[in-house]
Amino acid sequence: MTKNKDDLDGGERKCLFNLVAEPCIKRSGTADAILIDCYDIEKLIWDGLLNDNYKSLLDTLDDGQKDKARAMQRAWMAYRDTTCEFYYDKIQGLMANTMIAACVARETARRAMLLEFFSGL
Repeated sequence: MTKNKDDLDGGERKCLFNLVAEPCIKRSGTADAILIDCYDIEKLIWDGLLNDNYKSLLDTLDDGQKDKARAMQRAWMAYRDTTCEFYYDKIQGLMANTMIAACVARETARRAMLLEFFSGL
């Protein structure tokens, strides 16, 4: 695998960043603050979908399953935060902030899609 190559598959690649972050970056430029803002906008959209999908999932579950879903979601948030913050631990430079923002947006999108899948089972 090429260093720094994103590991998104074809379906995710078409879905993530193409509609919001990439056009935002093309219009606005590549300064770190602009990149972070563009990824944050993308994350906000996915976060809304994630919350909607999570609520839909909870509506399909009994009380015991809801408790497990809540625990699963808390564990995922800890995973997302630890994973994305590792960019700073590894890189220790300003570029890490942009990579963290992209990571949080990407992981939020992935989670939103997974929760939608679960709610459809």
